[in-house]
Amino acid sequence: MMTEALRDRFWSINVAPLLGEGLVAMLKAHGVKKAYIPDAVELIERLYEAWQGNRISYQISPRRALASARMADLTKTDFRDVLTRSILTKIDIQHERNAVDAVIKTVWRVRDFS
Repeated sequence: MMTEALRDRFWSINVAPLLGEGLVAMLKAHGVKKAYIPDAVELIERLYEAWQGNRISYQISPRRALASARMADLTKTDFRDVLTRSILTKIDIQHERNAVDAVIKTVWRVRDFS
């Protein structure tokens, strides 16, 4: 915990989340396969909405999608599976992991029926 005197020496800068076309452009720029991008963008956006609506406290970083794309390619494993496990293993609290898992499963179900 910082003392008030130390905290006064810093500024907080709010940075908007990377979503939509900006997220698509970032994933493309990093060489993520076109096939992975729609799933990654949809999941990141839905998790952000769940966080924004106070349904979960976990905030996903687009780096999860980048790392998962690389891992899926290296291991020849399903991208969705790698991304899901990559996210869930970062969450220590069981009820939070369950809440995030429920959002993820809903996203994959909806995408499969679209």
